[in-house]
Amino acid sequence: MSKTKFIYWAMLVLIIAISYGTIYLRGQTLLAGDKVLVPLVKENPVTLTDKGLLLNFKNIIPGKQKLNTSGTIVVYINSFGVVSFVRTLEGKHADDLAFGEHLLDYSAYRPASFYATKKPKVFFGARYLPFSSPALKSAAVDANINFDAYKRARYLVLKVSPSGRAVPIGLVDRNYAEIKPKSKIGF
Repeated sequence: MSKTKFIYWAMLVLIIAISYGTIYLRGQTLLAGDKVLVPLVKENPVTLTDKGLLLNFKNIIPGKQKLNTSGTIVVYINSFGVVSFVRTLEGKHADDLAFGEHLLDYSAYRPASFYATKKPKVFFGARYLPFSSPALKSAAVDANINFDAYKRARYLVLKVSPSGRAVPIGLVDRNYAEIKPKSKIGF
């Protein structure tokens, strides 16, 4: 076997191993993770796009906090499962968590605009819920699905691992009832 063929096959095996590792970690988060609710904004909590549902998160991190493009924060989980900001994890260890506190990974991005002073938008778990996501219950890109049901969404439901890794599993309304859109044609 030539050296280039060996490198090609080694890279292919490495890519497959990384893919399966990612799938395994996601599965472990779904199995062993804690269920938490992250607040969405009241006006237009979700927006229908060609990729899926764009989630508009309520800003739970105070404006004075300096954020990286991604990181981990410590959140408090109340009796309903709703998270609220406690602190960033910088300089602290995960072992320093108090009762009711949990780690939660975040990502931040700056919306495209002419003003560089805009605060970055933060999202948890996912910025979009794709149409193929189990959280959308295979709603498909079908015009017969009533997406108005998602306008009642107030919280994104996440399964969060002890390390802070989050996987979205659904949306709930202000009464904590799962949102399941019905087809407009009666199915």
